[in-house]
Amino acid sequence: MTMLMRYPEVASLHYDAEEGLIRFTFLCRQVEEEELRDLEGTIRESLDAFFLLEDLPPGIFALKADTIEDITVLELERDVETLTLREISLLIALVSDRLEGRLLTEMAGPWFEGEDPWQQEEFMESLLDDLRRSKGRQRWIAYREEGRVFVFRQ
Repeated sequence: MTMLMRYPEVASLHYDAEEGLIRFTFLCRQVEEEELRDLEGTIRESLDAFFLLEDLPPGIFALKADTIEDITVLELERDVETLTLREISLLIALVSDRLEGRLLTEMAGPWFEGEDPWQQEEFMESLLDDLRRSKGRQRWIAYREEGRVFVFRQ
């Protein structure tokens, strides 16, 4: 999936057209409960401001975390109907900033090297539009492993 190629901070994406939700999964070294509450509060405040500035209706947002040994699996869920590429960039920047040094990422690949940034954004926007139009017909999981991206339809 292009979003995984563009954003190496995201470990996996889960999309459920029936629910109209996309879930971004991040892996990081252990994050304490208080830090998670602070992160959720920061994201909610930032989204409220973003929606106000962009004159968009507030969308569905959920943040879940599960710690397995010393790794925290952070899942950020958003509805596709109101999600924008600018918001995705904001969300990833907030997570990256708050979990700086603890976020587990793979090196970004050469997928977009030499390409016009405007073309990249247009391509990503068209993918979001495709997801919005696919209501009730798709479920998939995309994840990265050793520099490659795998997509499985369910």
